[in-house]
Amino acid sequence: MSNELTGRNVGKTCRVHYKGTFNDGKQFDSSYDRGEPLEFVCGAGQMIKGFDAAVADLEVGAEVDIHLLPAEAYGEADPKAIFTMPIAQLPGSENLTVGQRVYLQNQFGQPVPVLVTEKDDTNITFDANHEMAGKELNFHPDFMRVRYENWVHGLNGDWLISRQRFFGVPFPLWYPVKEDGTPDYDHPITPSEDRLPIDPTDDVPEGYTEDQRDVPGGFTAEPDIMDTWATSSLTPQIVTRWEEPGEENQAIFNATFPMDLRPQGQDIIRTWLFSTMDRAHLENKCLPWANTTLSGWILDPDHKKMSKSKGNVVVPDKPIKQFGADAVRYWAAAARLGLDATYDEGQMKIGRRLAIKLLNATKFALAIGREDENHHVGAPAVAAWNPADVTEPIDRSAMSKMAAVVREATDDLNNYEHSKALEVIENYFWQFCDDYIELVKNRAYGTADSTGNVPSEAAVKSARTTLGLGLDAFARLLAPYLPYATEEVWSWMHEGEGSVHRAAWPVADVYAAAAGDASADLLAHAGEALAALRGIKSKAKVSMKTPILSVTLAVADDVRGSIEAALGDIAEAGRVTGPIAFTAPAAAEGEDEAADVTVAESELGEPPAKKPKK
Repeated sequence: MSNELTGRNVGKTCRVHYKGTFNDGKQFDSSYDRGEPLEFVCGAGQMIKGFDAAVADLEVGAEVDIHLLPAEAYGEADPKAIFTMPIAQLPGSENLTVGQRVYLQNQFGQPVPVLVTEKDDTNITFDANHEMAGKELNFHPDFMRVRYENWVHGLNGDWLISRQRFFGVPFPLWYPVKEDGTPDYDHPITPSEDRLPIDPTDDVPEGYTEDQRDVPGGFTAEPDIMDTWATSSLTPQIVTRWEEPGEENQAIFNATFPMDLRPQGQDIIRTWLFSTMDRAHLENKCLPWANTTLSGWILDPDHKKMSKSKGNVVVPDKPIKQFGADAVRYWAAAARLGLDATYDEGQMKIGRRLAIKLLNATKFALAIGREDENHHVGAPAVAAWNPADVTEPIDRSAMSKMAAVVREATDDLNNYEHSKALEVIENYFWQFCDDYIELVKNRAYGTADSTGNVPSEAAVKSARTTLGLGLDAFARLLAPYLPYATEEVWSWMHEGEGSVHRAAWPVADVYAAAAGDASADLLAHAGEALAALRGIKSKAKVSMKTPILSVTLAVADDVRGSIEAALGDIAEAGRVTGPIAFTAPAAAEGEDEAADVTVAESELGEPPAKKPKK
């Protein structure tokens, strides 16, 4: 920890949003673009000096603009770090271009990042200064990338080779044994490439026999091994069949390497991530993947790191058996990238409830219109819904909201924000079930409402189509999070059409076409009206089946149109048998604004008679 830096935040883990620009206004970095704040320990040397100093005494929620001179940032550019070499002395440099960043080795064999600044027919010039050196930076207080960069910039020595482990790949080397019995390390014996891989402790070098092992005039094996990451670093190449013989293997490699995504834990940034990047650079002269997602720790319920020695480890099959695989996956998927996740059985229960609700809602929607008098569904489901059949205002509003959810969830997933996508999808799913289904249930059945009115055939079809389109979309949207429940409901809707996990991702245009020019706000306002009507009965402690003989709703001007457009469905869902009037809302005491929908006056009828117990 720095002895010079003082402030309330020194030594603490800080999370900061920032945007960095040069003096000309050009942005070079921003945590806002990545959707996650930068996390670091203030004063621990993880950040440039000026940034640490700016954060050292900031309060939570504070914003500040700082201007850093080079001395406070990445230092002044060192002229000695700019050097020119003959192309003939650096094999491969003839293929480099100005502006390209590459790695060269220093006198200690360490990789050094450099920038090609000039090149002609005979010479090439490199700049080994940090890309930010000499630049003045402006911050408006990232994240895992910083940890990787700090590790790379702090590398010393042959890290993968120098670490001592009890497991790994043996170095394929032997040494002659001198007459005095000591190994001759200056003249190592190496096997031919066609003999690899070998274990020098079991295999014998060419020209020797086993009985010459560890005796004068014979040979001795190199006992050391490579760190395990030296071979793990080749995983992208291995799984894409790199260097395997045959045209088919070569075609697979060409089609799949470099890969798109590496998901991994934050604890192996300096091991697996770094070594894989380094190995791909050496072997393939490219990145092994385009994107990396980094997860945090799993903590126990007391927010402590799990450890076998502490006895707070949870074996995964326990919660899976207790709550189901979907529920556990839901909990895991709710964790944000780069942040620790607490083991939470409460979240797993929510996931289980979500899966059960999806099963029940889909079963209900598919049964409508296909039940006999005994509520038995005999005919198979036919999942053919035409967006043009969505004609009723509230149905169109539900589709408008679905289009927005598909767009937002798709954007989140494309940005590797799976937890944000889940939140968006889940919030609308519950609104769809708790509000929309309850509002249109009677119309979907096609039965007479409480006043005796029978919905038209078009109105019935509109509701059924919206239910089908909606739940078909939810099956696909929730498939990454609830793979088993969604597979089950998909089989109900699309029997014989394969897995939901091979189905096309929903496209917003389908639901936008069904919505027309309808606003998603209509459904929200109708849901508020239904909640207000049911609130009357809850307050009176009577059954939800109790009729409302008359009611006056206090409705904001910009909401009334939505309520009136869906009034038939609202009245039926709320069991309103008499007139519905409207009045202007009055702000509640102590509040700046009134609620969008409240009940000003109402008259309840008689609760339905309880059925006698058998």
